Amino acid sequence: MRMDFFKVMRKILYITLSAVLIACGGEGGSTTPAPAPSPTPTGDTTPPTIVIKGPPTVYHEVGTAYTDEGAEFSDNSGQEPSTSTDIDVDVTTFGTYTVTYSATDAAGNRSTAQRTVEVLGASLIDFYNYSRDVLGVNRANYRNHYRIGMENSIYAQDALKIGDYETANEMVQNAFDAYPLYDNIWRQGAGDFGLNNGDPIGYYSLRMVDKITQVLPLESTGNLTITAVMVLCTNAERPVNLAYDTENVYLELDERMLEDEHKVLKEAIFLFELWMKAITKGFETTTQVHIQEECAETSFNVSNYGYGGSAILSSYANNRDIVSRVPEEIRETTNIWLVITPSGVVGDGSEFGTYWVDGGMGLTDKGLPLIIATDKHFLRKYYMNGTGDYTEVERRVYQPQWFQHEIMHHLYRTWPEYELEITGHDWFERSFWPADFVGIHEPDYYWETIEKRLSGAQPSLAEGLNIVEWKELNIEDIGYEALRGKWLKTNPTNAYHYCEIIEDRGSWYWTNAANVEWPIYEQDGLLLVDTLGVYGIQELLLRGDQEGNLEYVYFNGGEHIKSDWTYQNTNGSNLPAPAPQKNEQHHAEEHSSFKIYHHNHLMHEDTNSID
Repeated sequence: MRMDFFKVMRKILYITLSAVLIACGGEGGSTTPAPAPSPTPTGDTTPPTIVIKGPPTVYHEVGTAYTDEGAEFSDNSGQEPSTSTDIDVDVTTFGTYTVTYSATDAAGNRSTAQRTVEVLGASLIDFYNYSRDVLGVNRANYRNHYRIGMENSIYAQDALKIGDYETANEMVQNAFDAYPLYDNIWRQGAGDFGLNNGDPIGYYSLRMVDKITQVLPLESTGNLTITAVMVLCTNAERPVNLAYDTENVYLELDERMLEDEHKVLKEAIFLFELWMKAITKGFETTTQVHIQEECAETSFNVSNYGYGGSAILSSYANNRDIVSRVPEEIRETTNIWLVITPSGVVGDGSEFGTYWVDGGMGLTDKGLPLIIATDKHFLRKYYMNGTGDYTEVERRVYQPQWFQHEIMHHLYRTWPEYELEITGHDWFERSFWPADFVGIHEPDYYWETIEKRLSGAQPSLAEGLNIVEWKELNIEDIGYEALRGKWLKTNPTNAYHYCEIIEDRGSWYWTNAANVEWPIYEQDGLLLVDTLGVYGIQELLLRGDQEGNLEYVYFNGGEHIKSDWTYQNTNGSNLPAPAPQKNEQHHAEEHSSFKIYHHNHLMHEDTNSID
């Protein structure tokens, strides 16, 4: 069966196909059998034996000469049978071909055997060899929509790498011509064979490519810098049994993260960088890697904030401290932070039978987006996501959606006026979607967000993301009196965000509408707030205006500005008012009970991070 729509991929080949050879052991594409002797009545009814050398299915790179490994022929008579080999492989065209081996013995008994040859792009050869040799699964065993979602995503990215936006777009359109946009078939078999190419399969990355080819190519209009901090070691607390007793262990970053100039990270983040350029209308997004030798400290926690109150095991490093240790010249040019530490999760997490979380979206002390990850995010699937190590194909198809998901959290909190995320992952419920949003899958929600809301946002996406660290004021220079007064967190949602700094008998306190009173003090040159176990010890950062006057204070990653606020407590208690559960924009009653699927993403109010 030929896959004609792959012919468009010819445009991205680096070689000329006009002189390609098709060979079998260097002797041409087929062999003509010698005439078989006239059969004599011997009573022999056993046909010759054919043993194919090598695997019965091979994956061959398009545009390169094919040499068949051949077969061994034998007959029970002890005589050599007459043999032929017919190679029907067009290496210039993507498709499925056969090599047919035939043998006839002196008694006229005939046997045949076939090898399947799949002609594919170079990026898929290693994947399907792994699938065949390790998983025991050939390409023909994959569901058709699975193959299309995965393969078209890879081929589209291959085209983007050489600037061929037309072919990349054709790959997307071919996929959605085969299986419609918004169709739920994209989710069927997402967990097949322990692989993780996204759920829906390949759908996230295809929609990202669609956005990229809708906007690009485009001249650069600015620059965004992602700084990936790779921490070489951590002292990790982790559980040793189901009672969650813990041990402290020294762990090192998986060396594969460092190999080949960080090839693993480049595979995972390439598509995300281009998508960021598209949604910012021209801001070149690049990733620089900073290696940090000082060990992280990874803590372990058990909580019940999972879906339906289920237990969640969390493993998080001291990510803000890690960022603060990066040299100032790097911090001053960074727009988005990515911290990668050795994972504190035990194995693939399956030993403990519940969800683990060790990544997400947070904020630095100065309010910049902080994507939290570990080496296993890129190398080893947790049992909730599949089995075994990630292949390069999975990294390229699945990981871009993870980066996209995390940055969308940041966009939703940066432009809260659109009310597209209120309590965290609200879009998992289809009834939450605004009435003018179409689709049913999470990447559809992201597409609609950009198209129908954020593309016209003020400030623009480029302006809102193009921020860097600022230099803080020193309390010794401005004095404590500058702190006195009411402060309101940007985009407040509960009583903890309505704050006031007060002085009482010579001591200073951080208070809020939830009736907490936390002491403010100096230690080792830092201005600190002791939250009495709620958020731990937090640094209070002071940001000035152009004249050097105090304009903002940053507490627990949140930006606060002077405001004569009045807090209206609507729940009749001294606890924070619950955040609204419903987006008043939605009117999509026909989808009111539809659940949008996404795994391993939870809200962490106590660490100011969102998975």
